[in-house]
Amino acid sequence: RDDGRTISSTRIRESLGQGRMAETNRLLGYTYYCEGRAQPGLQQGRKLGFPTINVAWEPEARPAFGVYAVRLRAGEGRWRRGVANYGVRPTLHREPVPPLLETHLLGRGPAPGARARVRVEWLEFLRPEKKFPSLDALKTQIAHDCADAEKYFKKAASRRR
Repeated sequence: RDDGRTISSTRIRESLGQGRMAETNRLLGYTYYCEGRAQPGLQQGRKLGFPTINVAWEPEARPAFGVYAVRLRAGEGRWRRGVANYGVRPTLHREPVPPLLETHLLGRGPAPGARARVRVEWLEFLRPEKKFPSLDALKTQIAHDCADAEKYFKKAASRRR
């Protein structure tokens, strides 16, 4: 039970589908995550100045399409802070495409290599996915998303002290 209500798979799916990650993680009793192999992409993120680690992933329960503060670990390496988009990338694609998880690592350090096994933990929903009128508008928004993710991590760190 949580907040006097039964914890059920329906309740968890609803919370996840609405991007309520704090609630989802509390109901699960652990941090929601996905695992997969990094795969090469179209290098669009790199061209915009925000290289990403891409994971094709088809979850049984799908989180809301949008941008999240996440942490990523390759293999048994250290956890890295990141900002991720999960969705269909409407600014870049006119035709329907399968959802993809794209994670941009914050801070310094090498990115995992192609085909590396990665685990991504979903911490905070930042905003819904949307189509932008231009690549410049998308680039500006990604910079804001990175700043919002950094604010989330600073706030989370201050709560742990």
